[in-house]
Amino acid sequence: MKHWHPTLFALVLSVGCGAAEVEPPPPPTSDDPPPVQAAVARLRTLALAPDPTLGQFSWLVGTWATRDSGPLTLETWQPARGGLMLGNGQAVGDGRTLSAEVQRIVAGPPIALVAWPDGAAQATTFELASSGPQEVAFANPGHDFPQRVHYRRAGSALAVTLTGADKGETRTVSYTLRCIDGACR
Repeated sequence: MKHWHPTLFALVLSVGCGAAEVEPPPPPTSDDPPPVQAAVARLRTLALAPDPTLGQFSWLVGTWATRDSGPLTLETWQPARGGLMLGNGQAVGDGRTLSAEVQRIVAGPPIALVAWPDGAAQATTFELASSGPQEVAFANPGHDFPQRVHYRRAGSALAVTLTGADKGETRTVSYTLRCIDGACR
């Protein structure tokens, strides 16, 4: 695949303690009637519920960015829902998109990363090779490059390593993305 580019809920709870009286919550800020507000609250609960299969990858959720290799590289992952975790990547340089990619992690079986970069005739599937509390690797030995995609989170950093053979030579591309928005903060 010639054009493959490696672009690849914070809940704050405040509790008052020690006071004899508890202050009432602030009035709703929505103009919606209470039944609509209740319906929206139920939808929010459903939408933010952890996915039973892919919840283990929730540490990927958020928007990540780097400029390590020239263009601005962005990668965004949404929370998993219904056995699917959606992601996208984009490289921007000189005010224009240089490449873009749609990604998803699917529950399977097997669990897999499916990547569809610009210019590709079809998506490429990388099956789960290994995973841990803050890292995951996917592999496809039959793909041209990369054959392995590895994500490892350390605080607000997301290290991405792509490895494999490229034109008969072993090749590794590594870069570190930083959390810029969302649940990864």
